[in-house]
Amino acid sequence: MSGEAVKGIRDGYISLQIRNGGQYDMSDHGKKMVAPIVITAIVVLYYVAYFALIAYVLDGVFRVLFGIIPAVLAAVMIYVCVQRINEIKGGEEDDIGKY
Repeated sequence: MSGEAVKGIRDGYISLQIRNGGQYDMSDHGKKMVAPIVITAIVVLYYVAYFALIAYVLDGVFRVLFGIIPAVLAAVMIYVCVQRINEIKGGEEDDIGKY
């Protein structure tokens, strides 16, 4: 596959290309989207683990009350990540550019 280009997800987030020697090269937008996606995945996994611990330890109403909090926080984290990805795809490199 030397010298061939492999297109990733078309109109997607990350586009990989294979260069000579089999090295991968991500576009600038792809590189800037990696950090928000990775951080979001880590935080959401933390919230899921926290929810599982709470569901195991507590009973009844407390389980529901304290279980809703991490679920809402995980949903907000995913929403913010999607917004950030759309900003990066739209060419806005820095959040401070809005202010």
